[in-house]
Amino acid sequence: MPRTPLLLSLMEDAVTQFRSFNERRRTRRAIDGLSAHLRKDIGWPDGLPDRQRVPAGRNG
Repeated sequence: MPRTPLLLSLMEDAVTQFRSFNERRRTRRAIDGLSAHLRKDIGWPDGLPDRQRVPAGRNG
């Protein structure tokens, strides 16, 4: 049984995952480079939402 197609398929999957990772990383860098106001306008979630929220029961 030839193993070449399986090896090529595994390599293709690895390359696809690597490209997807790089694409997500580039997008994240581009959006993180925007001002906080612009990120809020486009609905991008804050990177550290827990650090900016007021804990429950502490409303002032």
